[in-house]
Amino acid sequence: MNLPMVDQTLEFFDFQAPLYDAYQRNCIPKYDEMISISVGFLRHVLAGHDNLALLDLGCGTGNTALALTDLFPRASVHCVDGSEAMLAEAKKKLNSKSEAAVRFSRKDLADQAWSNNLNGAVFDAAVSVLVLEHIPFGAYRRLLGDLRGLIKPGGWLVTVEAFTGDMNHRIIYAEMEHLAEKAVRSGLIPLEWMKEMKRLSKDKETHYFASMSDKKRWWMDAGYQEVDFIWQYYCVGILVGRNAAGVQSDRPRSFSN
Repeated sequence: MNLPMVDQTLEFFDFQAPLYDAYQRNCIPKYDEMISISVGFLRHVLAGHDNLALLDLGCGTGNTALALTDLFPRASVHCVDGSEAMLAEAKKKLNSKSEAAVRFSRKDLADQAWSNNLNGAVFDAAVSVLVLEHIPFGAYRRLLGDLRGLIKPGGWLVTVEAFTGDMNHRIIYAEMEHLAEKAVRSGLIPLEWMKEMKRLSKDKETHYFASMSDKKRWWMDAGYQEVDFIWQYYCVGILVGRNAAGVQSDRPRSFSN
């Protein structure tokens, strides 16, 4: 029996985990910049807050969580991911952090019950980097509602996602191919691993790309305010929104001359 598409994608990430960092940092354009800007945004909107509770959705090997603990050393960070192998790598990376409290949970974000057993946790913000594009649209929109129940009123959701756009996809995939060839030539990534990774990506990794305007509308329909893109590189963008539960918008309703 074939695995469901989401499960196949998680299987692909299990394979990728040991060399995930090498691949992301050498073959994904602007990868570290995506994380830096996402986390840096929270530094501005959560200024003055202390003892923050933060949620890393699809933590992978823990790169975003590590950036969060570096910027907010007294925060608690809850890392969730559907890949056991990715979580194992994240635990090794983050267990050396002595000041920040970091927890880990295996959760398939496409599962309706993904938010169960979070012990009634509420978060000041949730961050997700290059994960939510792997979730079917219906589950994605359900996830937005789930997160409004987990993020404190006035708290923030920040996601890095890829979107539709034929020209932008062609350009970024060509750039990724060039970077991958360079990484193999320089010995940073073994050729055989790269070949197998590309094969598995084609066979198992599933993306659900929507337009930037559709995603922004879905967020606003779900009840988020101040929804906007704060960064874009070809087909990849950073989308932010504020949980409107119990919050009065500080934006004017109209402008006059």
